[in-house]
Amino acid sequence: MSPRPKALFAMSPEHLPMLFPEPILSRLSGLVDIDPNLVGTSFTEDARAAALAEAEVLVTSWGCPPLDERVLQAAPQLRRVVHALATTA
Repeated sequence: MSPRPKALFAMSPEHLPMLFPEPILSRLSGLVDIDPNLVGTSFTEDARAAALAEAEVLVTSWGCPPLDERVLQAAPQLRRVVHALATTA
């Protein structure tokens, strides 16, 4: 079995619990290697830049920094960008 792909949240941290409540976050963590305490609103900080360099998946939502050419060049392993959204009824 291959190791789980590395992933990174790229969104405003306040949206994470609404989009990924504990049961869903737990399920996601079983599929990908993701740190819910490392949520990127910028990719310039050392820890987030290092995570971006290894990320195969970006999970984005509101507050995601622009995914411009500089960011994409800094993410050589990136294979997927998944955008999470929620609405209220």
